[in-house]
Amino acid sequence: MRGGDSSEKLLRALDGEDLKLDKELRDLLLLGDRLRSAVPAVPALDEEARNRIWKTAFSGAARQEAPEGNVRRIPRPVWGVAAALALAAVVILVLVLVNMTGGPVEGPAEAARLRALQGEMHILDSSGTERPAAEGDVLKEGETLITARDSRGVVEFGSGSMMRLDAETEVTLLSGGEEVMVEIARGKSYHRVLGDSLYIVTSREVKVNAAGTAFAFDAEEEVERVLALQSSLEVEIRPQAGLNWSSGLREGEALLYRHGDPQAQVTSITSENLSGEWLAWNRDLDEALGLPLGVLSQLDAQEESGSGEEAPAQPSQPSGGQPAPQPAPTPQPAPTPQPTPAPQPTPAPVEKSVVLTAQAGEGIVTFAWTVSGYSGFQGFKLCRSETNTAPSYPDDWWKYVDGESARSTSDNTVQAGHTYYYRLGIYNQGSVIAYSNVVQVTVPGQPQELSISLSAAVEGGKVRLTWQVSGQGSYDGFKVCRSESVANPSYPGEGLTFVSYGQYAYADGDVASGHTYYYRVGIYKSGSILVYSNVVKVTIP
Repeated sequence: MRGGDSSEKLLRALDGEDLKLDKELRDLLLLGDRLRSAVPAVPALDEEARNRIWKTAFSGAARQEAPEGNVRRIPRPVWGVAAALALAAVVILVLVLVNMTGGPVEGPAEAARLRALQGEMHILDSSGTERPAAEGDVLKEGETLITARDSRGVVEFGSGSMMRLDAETEVTLLSGGEEVMVEIARGKSYHRVLGDSLYIVTSREVKVNAAGTAFAFDAEEEVERVLALQSSLEVEIRPQAGLNWSSGLREGEALLYRHGDPQAQVTSITSENLSGEWLAWNRDLDEALGLPLGVLSQLDAQEESGSGEEAPAQPSQPSGGQPAPQPAPTPQPAPTPQPTPAPQPTPAPVEKSVVLTAQAGEGIVTFAWTVSGYSGFQGFKLCRSETNTAPSYPDDWWKYVDGESARSTSDNTVQAGHTYYYRLGIYNQGSVIAYSNVVQVTVPGQPQELSISLSAAVEGGKVRLTWQVSGQGSYDGFKVCRSESVANPSYPGEGLTFVSYGQYAYADGDVASGHTYYYRVGIYKSGSILVYSNVVKVTIP
């Protein structure tokens, strides 16, 4: 096949001419049609208006001003021309690759774009390489976004749907095409889903299926909460939680699931659920973009009802501007003298305190506490550390306990033989307002360190890896290592990919027939490997 003739034929076919094409050109024509169909329709607002709305909303409602970016965006009216030029470039590139290598070279697909950034965010790609984020960044499938303290970000998908991330939130973009798939590890996120395309959000134990709706997803250490803010959606508890449970959430309903509970709870959204600056910030952005607010419109009524007190009534004046004549006062009898009351002692102020106690058992620590002088808060943060004698939120491990009236909880993630420091914080509106005393606890028994066992099988031209973890300890996820020459592959030299916490399998499709590979999986935490699995050797038939 001659490259010049083929290019001319392909371009004529893309213009709509009915031509007889061979298989390669038919495939490229299909690619061109898909690219054109992926270009979004021109919205009602032009780009200048959208940018003005974003900048105004960020500067007026955010806690910290977003840094000025130097990214020059293409105006939407000329997207059609840009798409045509991009398509021509893709066609030429694919033709060259087909002629040189016998097939196209695939890489991670574009999932979304970082539309706005306030503060600091880091991006971790599928190989474990980390880079700082900037406004306008193209985000690939498999990349993980991590917002820093006092930071927020807005991610825009090709369909126009948006995901907004609060501070100290971690999400992974699994897919951003016709079907958006996002995995949340921790933190608060807000999702505005446009159109009828499927939008899926998963966490450790909860899954949301949504289309044409808006919802908030909070993933705490032990509690997950979904708020249906506009229109309805579907929620389910994932199989690894040990429950077979699913339900629809109508607008104004909330899902609350505590890890380990025998069932999930569906309740009405309360004013307490809507309190806080995070949802008010999202309401302001949606309102500026002309999007339906749903339940968030109630925030206006709440703010107005608490904005001030009624002014006392003023006496009316008769018409004409002259005050009405006042009747002569009626003489009053002189009051009977009363003895002066003895002065009362000033009551002592209520002393504020939070007192924590703990009891260690086999594989568990139970807690109880008392609270004096505090009210009107959301719940508690139980903080833990093995090295910090005064653990704090969010720098150390923590567990959220919901509700002002809660007075007990437990920690069943401890390891036998380990010593821990605990401190309880009163939590409200994203921060701890007071801490308890520190308690030191040693868990009885011999230490049971983490270990991991790896197995592999060849299925459908891929190497399918599965592993099991035993022992107890905290970690972020797993690093899959592979080599054809090193019999004990390790991270980072032979690091292949990162697998999130709670996932225990990976399929490696980048293998070749007749080649032999060595695999090893490491339990990963804070940039290093805690322990490696056994090595498995696989030869591709």
